[in-house]
Amino acid sequence: MPTGRPHPPEFKAKVVMQVISGEKTLNDVAAEYDLNPNLVRKWKSKFEQEAYRAFSATEDDRARERELAEHREEVDDLYRMIGQLTAERDYLQRSVLKKYGVDVDKDLPGRPGK
Repeated sequence: MPTGRPHPPEFKAKVVMQVISGEKTLNDVAAEYDLNPNLVRKWKSKFEQEAYRAFSATEDDRARERELAEHREEVDDLYRMIGQLTAERDYLQRSVLKKYGVDVDKDLPGRPGK
């Protein structure tokens, strides 16, 4: 991997798993991928400190997904309501204008929605 660029999480996990498995030493893995051993040590330390998230993330993700689905439903309902209210307003507006003798198609050419 080129130096100076952020490495993708999948790559970091692969490197750390090789070190943890004991197949190769940390220095061997770092040399194989042309990485600084201190960087690999840092990745390994972070991995060990945050490994519990692998099990709690699914529960958090499910809760977040349920909440997001509820918000999407609410937004869809609101858009539906906006459409209905807009149609009702336009109908009533046209009815009132027709009652007073205004030809909505001729007298109001610049109306939005036409």
